[in-house]
Amino acid sequence: MPDIREMMDYLDEKDFMYLNLLYTDIFGGLHNLTVPVWEFNTGEITHGIPFDASSIPGFDKLNKGDMALLPQPNTVFQDNIAGGDGVASVFCNIVDAENGTEISADPRTILMKAEKLLRKELGAQSLWLPEIEFYLFRSVSINYDDYRAAFSFDVDEIFDRKEIITIRSEDYNFLDNTPFSKNIRISKNISGKQYHRQIPFDEGYDFRNELIYNLQTAGFKVRYHHHEVGRFQHEIELLPLPPARAADGVIAVKYLARMLAGERDFAAVFLPKPIHNLPGNGLHFHQLFLKRGRSLFWDENSKYAHLSDIALNYIAGLLFHAPALTALTNPSTNSFHRLVSGFEAPTKLFFGLANRSAAIRIPKYVDSPQKKRIEYRPPDATANPYLAIAGMMLAGLDGIRKKMNPAKMNFGPFDDDVEKWDADRQEKLKSLPQSVSEAAKSLLDDSDFLTGDGIFSEQFLKIYSDALISEEKELRSRITTFEVAKYIDR
Repeated sequence: MPDIREMMDYLDEKDFMYLNLLYTDIFGGLHNLTVPVWEFNTGEITHGIPFDASSIPGFDKLNKGDMALLPQPNTVFQDNIAGGDGVASVFCNIVDAENGTEISADPRTILMKAEKLLRKELGAQSLWLPEIEFYLFRSVSINYDDYRAAFSFDVDEIFDRKEIITIRSEDYNFLDNTPFSKNIRISKNISGKQYHRQIPFDEGYDFRNELIYNLQTAGFKVRYHHHEVGRFQHEIELLPLPPARAADGVIAVKYLARMLAGERDFAAVFLPKPIHNLPGNGLHFHQLFLKRGRSLFWDENSKYAHLSDIALNYIAGLLFHAPALTALTNPSTNSFHRLVSGFEAPTKLFFGLANRSAAIRIPKYVDSPQKKRIEYRPPDATANPYLAIAGMMLAGLDGIRKKMNPAKMNFGPFDDDVEKWDADRQEKLKSLPQSVSEAAKSLLDDSDFLTGDGIFSEQFLKIYSDALISEEKELRSRITTFEVAKYIDR
């Protein structure tokens, strides 16, 4: 891992003029403070660059205005989109400006503490692989005031508009070997699932390629990208990373996608449910623990899917604490428009092999001692990824500590479609919360697994939960376009 001096040398060698200091508020909103490289020295960066946090969401409730941004040298990268060769960006931890000590409310610090605890307890390396879904629209328009409430997504993907597409191609007249032009007219309205849509009809292909190039430059390796199930919907899947870097990666995908979209006159939208009748955007987290190169989740002699007892305990902990976790993984009112049946988003708490309706899916295609992992599917990109990963890790660790048994807790495994079960059987399954306030109250009622080791503070969870409840209350008082259309003539 490079140190501060090595980071300074890198900035000097590359002739960077500006350094963007990136950090998030407690809700996951990205913030940036830009400093001219020539204006600071190693000592200043070592102790942090002071800033006034009183206007930053969440931190304004801590009665602690002055904080400092401490750059993490192993995260610095050339920010091609922000400024080409002259700009670098770096992820930061937040510390006390007076003495340089860590701030208990800094999301990145919370995650690093959780990782340290898990490594100490299990002696294993924790790896996380995020799958990030988003929509790519031509533009987004929002018009909202006391007399207007409207939004629109302008779409522009081949065959999704009801018009004829004309493709011009060159061919030869074989009678006299002279070139001529012909028009191939294609008229086809595409409906249904668009998973792995091919080019040229996948108009986000070039965009995703350029996004991946910038992610690679920023230090995030990508497993693959593709068109998702929804029209205009896309997915980026990163390769496994340590917890803090996986969370950095989620932030980087959102940041770079939005920047690149702006350059190309698009709008990248990570809302969990932007369009009523199309699939929502998830943020799935694959997770595994490696010890001496072997996954702790693997057991060759297991009765089910080669899952070890540790894996089953971890799964049970995640599912048992899922109602509380939902406040960290799905913290927006829009989140709960996605968590409905019929769109591959989980609503019931169980696990199963290759079961996409399950809250925890066990991938079939990574069934080996080195790669055995699980996938937690409820989260979405309105989450602060640092808090979401920390919460999942601590929930699973609690399951391991208490040797929770998922089968005895009716968490499965179930490999069939539970939505086809009869109502009585479905009722016996535990469900995810159905609103932000329900999730926030679950978090306050079930927080010992987060606070017991001092990773989260009770003050932090109270500030966080109160904010979610207040936000839902505010939104509940707002009038929607749909209800006006539905009731205007009653």
